[in-house]
Amino acid sequence: MHIQTINSTTIVLTADTHGRHRELTVPDCDIFIHLGDACTDGDDAELNDFFHWMATLPAPHKLFVPGNHDWPFEFDPDSAMRKVPPSIIVLENRGIVINGIVIFAVVARPWLHTPPEIPANTDVLLSHGPAHGILDQQTGCPLLRRCLDHIPYFFFGHIHETWGMEEMVGGSVCRNVAEASRFVAPSKYICRINNKNTHHDIS
Repeated sequence: MHIQTINSTTIVLTADTHGRHRELTVPDCDIFIHLGDACTDGDDAELNDFFHWMATLPAPHKLFVPGNHDWPFEFDPDSAMRKVPPSIIVLENRGIVINGIVIFAVVARPWLHTPPEIPANTDVLLSHGPAHGILDQQTGCPLLRRCLDHIPYFFFGHIHETWGMEEMVGGSVCRNVAEASRFVAPSKYICRINNKNTHHDIS
């Protein structure tokens, strides 16, 4: 897991737990974000167990961005959404503002097929897949790479080999928060963004 503190808001991020979510010890945080591949086989029982676990986390805000192994979101999205508890927000091609932090997620499972429209004031960009040339094992999305020019933070998963690694690209902090088969103590660093006590959706 990765802990990101933006002013007084603590965000915990993870991805690629592949059915091993119950092995995680999630620290106290304001926002918990899972960036997909909660499942291995993508079946209903696996997804139901993951959402049941995630709903019990004490974080006031819980966000989920589906990955390519979370198959119901690809093949039967209406049914998949009915499994999501009310306390969990699924973000796909939309954003949310929490405590003045603009968070936007794109559907890259693991690639985009059309250029996304990302708000210019986005503070945190989320996706399951990586951007081209950034900790991507030469499999990242070129369209996603073009979106990073004005984004302070970009978090993703999918690539197990570069889990926990970070690169600075221009002015963007890019970090792979995948767990894969390894569950490690989170790292921590601090940055500053003006904070407001608000929470609302953006499209």
